[in-house]
Amino acid sequence: MPSNFAFVTSQTFSTTALATLGAGTGADAVLRGADKACAQAAAASGALVPAGTYVAWISSRSQDALARLAAAHAGVAPRGWSRVDGRPFVDQIPAGNLAHIYYPLAVTELGGAPPHVWVWTATDATAAHVSTSDCMNWASAATSDYSVVGIPTAGGSNWTGGVAGTCDNALPLYCLQVDHATPVTVPAAPANAKRVFMTSGFSPSTGLAGADAACATDAQHAGLSGTFRAALATTTASAASRFHPTGTRAFVRLDGVVVATVDSDLFQASPKMLAPINVDTSGNFSGGSVYFGATGITQVGTNTCSDWTDASAASMVTLGTANYTGTGAFYGFSDACTRVSVIYCLED
Repeated sequence: MPSNFAFVTSQTFSTTALATLGAGTGADAVLRGADKACAQAAAASGALVPAGTYVAWISSRSQDALARLAAAHAGVAPRGWSRVDGRPFVDQIPAGNLAHIYYPLAVTELGGAPPHVWVWTATDATAAHVSTSDCMNWASAATSDYSVVGIPTAGGSNWTGGVAGTCDNALPLYCLQVDHATPVTVPAAPANAKRVFMTSGFSPSTGLAGADAACATDAQHAGLSGTFRAALATTTASAASRFHPTGTRAFVRLDGVVVATVDSDLFQASPKMLAPINVDTSGNFSGGSVYFGATGITQVGTNTCSDWTDASAASMVTLGTANYTGTGAFYGFSDACTRVSVIYCLED
C-alpha cells in the first residue's frame, strides 16, 4: 500500500495572499487558500508528488490542523507520510501528544530546500490550535501581531511550533496528503553505523569525566557496545576534537534515523545533519536545551560551567537545542549552569 506524501511549498504566502487565494477574508478564506496553495503546488510542473488530496497543516479557531486532516479523509485520521526524497517523515500525528518525527519536513514538492526558515501553522506540538498566536485568527498582516510557526529543518515539538513569527511575513506551508492510512517505518540503519543519543542526569559539577561516564552508563543500559563520549567543549578544546571520524560511517539515532550520512559531516563549522539528536536511550524526546559550551562544534569553549566543574547559578554555559539541526543543534544562547541536565552522546 502506498504511503502519503508531505512537503513544504516552494512558494511563500502572506496572510493576505492566502485569503485572496481562498476568495474571501478571515480565517476560513485563509485556510481555503492554504489548501488551494497545496493543491496547486502538488499539481505544478516539476512536482515530485503523486496526484491526490493535499491539506495544509494550519489551524484556526474553528478547526485545528489535525481535525482538518481527518475531515478530508472521511472523518478518520490518515497516517504514514514520506518526503519526496523517500525518507519517512512521520507515521502518526496524535492529538495531545508529541509526534515521533523521523526526518524533518525540510523538502519542497520540487525536491529543494524550504524557501524560508519558518512555516505558517498556528499549531503547537500537541497538534492543537494556538488561539493566542494566530495572526488574530488570520485577520491580521501586521508586524505587531504574531502566529506560531513551524521550523521545517527541526524535529520534535519545533517542526510545528515553539516559535512565533510576525504576521507581516510571507511564509511557506506544510502540505500533507490525506489519501492513505499506511504505516511508515524507518529503513534499517547501515550495519557499521555509529550511534548517537541524548542522556540526562548529568551535573556540570562532575567534570568532563562525569559527562563521559553518564554517556557510558546510558549506553550500557541500552545494551550498546562501543565507546561513547560527551559532545562538550572546554576552554582548551572543541567538542569535535574529542572524536575520531572515519568519513565512512554514518551517525544514527537509536530509532534508526540517520543524523549524518558520514560521521565527518557532523564535525564541520556548519554541520550537515539530516535529523536532530533528540532521542534518548529510552526512546523519549527532548524539546529543550542541551549543554554544549561553545558557539560551534569545531570551536573551543567559552561558557563551559568552568570546564564542567561548576553547577551553580553564578556559572554560565552555552546551550544548543535538541530539536534543531545544523549549527542550532549546538549553539543558541547562554544561561546559568542550573538550567538543564541533557547532553549529546556520540559513539567514537
